[in-house]
Amino acid sequence: MKTSKILQVFCFSILLLLPALLSIPQGFRDVSGVVGTIKSSTLTDKEKLCLRESLYFEVRNQGLEGIEAVATVILHRRDAKGYPSDVCKVVHQPKQFSYRNDLPVGVFKDIQPKKALDKQALDAIDFVVDRIAAGQFVRVLPEGVLWYTTKSVKNKWTKKLKVHAVIGEHVFYSKV
Repeated sequence: MKTSKILQVFCFSILLLLPALLSIPQGFRDVSGVVGTIKSSTLTDKEKLCLRESLYFEVRNQGLEGIEAVATVILHRRDAKGYPSDVCKVVHQPKQFSYRNDLPVGVFKDIQPKKALDKQALDAIDFVVDRIAAGQFVRVLPEGVLWYTTKSVKNKWTKKLKVHAVIGEHVFYSKV
């Protein structure tokens, strides 16, 4: 019985990571529709922790595509005018990421995966964060996509934005 469970976890992990391992990186489309190059994404150790934390608490149940999409939004914000130029400052901005609403700025939320699926998700998140840190990550959404929310949440602020993509349980937005 235990061997069967281990085999199931292993197979799920492979299925989760396989598309990323097989995919050939392609340029992303910027706001003007021209294929852009991948910006080098050097991250400090602290920024890696902030990105890891945000991805875990925001999209650990969404699969690799959802993890990559939210990571892309965070990187877009870091690179966009009007947002901080540091991943931690982006993630720790008040009222930007719902899991942080009760946390003071600068305080990290402890990641303690208890379920096998959460541990697998954390492996996938670490895979994405490592690719970003190594400059091997290809952003999966156009440059202007700076916001997302879950499908179940209806916010007034989203009415002024264009829906760009729906990935898993999240809707991704850009300016009209």
